Amino acid sequence: HSLPVATLDLPGTFLDYAGVKDRAEGMTTRSLRSLLEAEALASISTVEGGLTVESVSRFRLEEDGEPPREYVSSGLAEWRMVVKSFNHGTFKLVCCNGECDGRPQSAIATVEDDFQLLLFDAVNDPFDTTNIATSKPGVLRTLRSLLPEGWCPGT
Repeated sequence: HSLPVATLDLPGTFLDYAGVKDRAEGMTTRSLRSLLEAEALASISTVEGGLTVESVSRFRLEEDGEPPREYVSSGLAEWRMVVKSFNHGTFKLVCCNGECDGRPQSAIATVEDDFQLLLFDAVNDPFDTTNIATSKPGVLRTLRSLLPEGWCPGT
């Protein structure tokens, strides 16, 4: 099972090059430094021209001893996000404390306790145009539980 490595791993890489060892709470970004500096890049599998989490995790396990991650989360200032594959799909939850700036106009946010929630099917809706939070309550509940405490109602 392979998942694409996202740009979410760039902050971890930048932090690694800057010498920062402690990441923010709930931040699952990984440094790709060992991959960028490795001579064995040709041996890492590619999918549609990109590295895969499976290959990165396998490589990092050998290099750094870190276990593969089950989900990816990130966030800045007033928003947090988590992406996870399960239930035969890959889903992304974005939770904003206040307005979710920059969201597509077609993605109408679900509002709970001053937070806006946006749940997307990352495979079938790659441009995040349709919020499926109300039609997938189980997925929403699972992804909420992966966010840091206090983020998104119900965490």
